[in-house]
Amino acid sequence: MEAFQIIWVSAFLVLLVFVPGLAVTLALFPKKRGLTWSERLGLSLIFGLAPQLLLYFLTKNLGMPINTLTSSLAIAFVTLAGIAVWKKRR
Repeated sequence: MEAFQIIWVSAFLVLLVFVPGLAVTLALFPKKRGLTWSERLGLSLIFGLAPQLLLYFLTKNLGMPINTLTSSLAIAFVTLAGIAVWKKRR
């Protein structure tokens, strides 16, 4: 792979984990004074795993397959739910 492709894929994967995690941290800690940006960044990377945990739960309990569609839907659901809760609480 070229260096540009490696950088592009790495940035895409970080955003794929960071964006849902940021939405969840905004929903849990909506106030600007609640967390510093470094704390929010760290928690965003941790909470970014929520869609994968949701998929694991659905696979084990409902037999739902893990594929591109279900992964995309889980990421979109967690992100949109986090943004909706943040907008409501803000």
